[in-house]
Amino acid sequence: MLVSKLIKAISVGALTTVIGTQVAVAQDNMFSRDRIVGAGEHYLPEFEPRVVRVGTFKFQPELGLGVETNSNIYALENDEQSDVIVAVSPAFNLDSDWSRHALGVTAEAKHKEYTDNGDESHTNIGGFLRGRLDVTREFNFTVTGSAQSLTEQRGIYGGSVDLDTSPAEPAEYDVASFGGAANFERDAVQLSLGANVRQLSFDDVRLNNDFVDDRSFRDFDETEIKARAGYAINPDIAVFVQALTYERDYSQDINLADTNPNNDIRRDAEGYRATVGTNFQLSSLIRGEVAVGYLFEEREDARFEDIEGLAVNADVQWLPTPLTTLSLGVDRYSSDTGQIDIPSALVTSGEVRVDHELKRNILLTASANAGVEEFDGNNAIASYNQDFYDVGAGAVYKLNPNAHLDFNLRYYNRDSSNETRGRNFDQTIVGVGLKLFP
Repeated sequence: MLVSKLIKAISVGALTTVIGTQVAVAQDNMFSRDRIVGAGEHYLPEFEPRVVRVGTFKFQPELGLGVETNSNIYALENDEQSDVIVAVSPAFNLDSDWSRHALGVTAEAKHKEYTDNGDESHTNIGGFLRGRLDVTREFNFTVTGSAQSLTEQRGIYGGSVDLDTSPAEPAEYDVASFGGAANFERDAVQLSLGANVRQLSFDDVRLNNDFVDDRSFRDFDETEIKARAGYAINPDIAVFVQALTYERDYSQDINLADTNPNNDIRRDAEGYRATVGTNFQLSSLIRGEVAVGYLFEEREDARFEDIEGLAVNADVQWLPTPLTTLSLGVDRYSSDTGQIDIPSALVTSGEVRVDHELKRNILLTASANAGVEEFDGNNAIASYNQDFYDVGAGAVYKLNPNAHLDFNLRYYNRDSSNETRGRNFDQTIVGVGLKLFP
């Protein structure tokens, strides 16, 4: 199914996914925004991990070790249980060092071992492939692929609010994706066109009451097509238009003990997001990108309400000093909820973050994130909102090129206007970690 969808997307001339690698261009690139170097971005040869040369590739392995405390590991309003968790996370990057074209591979794993609640222990793994084919100096093709086996964060899925009917073990799912893009850049013009296909598959979960929750109803394939055109007014300011369309196809319809298939719940969805915006770099103080527009999503089943409204995406950094960066981010988008009767939500979120270099090798951070998930009901289900916010602080101490020490403190809160459907909980996580670079 994934291959057929991708072929169909390519056949209509679409190849998009915003991929990190861009066209190789001259130093006077009209779209480059790297003149400003923010806190934590300065390259420090005496503290940065060394790269191992493997032929024409650069190899960079790392091993993360950490321990953290979690005040509410099941993310529940009542029956809170705390635990101490030990984490081990090996990873490596392998990137080509060629004058033309590019190829890169990343592999990573993270195991969390819960010292008191062993059933909660889990391992995430992932592999990522990226490449770039330079046709000319101005035109290239990029491609990405990934496969991941992940664990769903407690409290994100809008399921049971009681311990007895909550999962007795972590909810696992697999994600596979493949995408490609065609990119063109000449003088003041920048164009990108492409497609991405993603497949999610959810495993069954055993509940604390010994029932098995079949979550295959959440499996879906998603095809996304994206186009962007930009024009640089001058080397500091560019404007752009961007359009994204997507289809989400679920592996099964939902039958609620009704023998009439015409009454099945059909959650397949399609939608689009169209925005206009600007990215900029003004003097040495401010840089970023801001886009506004319109978003729309409709489900195949007419019993579900359409999602529509203002689309916003902003990421702006202000650098009052060379050692301090203040970042502001805003986003508004539709999201799959994992619920049968209200499958989509409109999410609005905003984040503020401060990074400060106390010393050349010591970075301090503080951040706050807040937002709301709006669930539009129907004739049978009442609408409700779920507010969320989290605040945190952290520090990174670069001891030497082979070892970096980090500390993190985070407080999470979720508050639903519907006591029986949403999630209400508080959670505090404190952790310390060590990254080793052999």
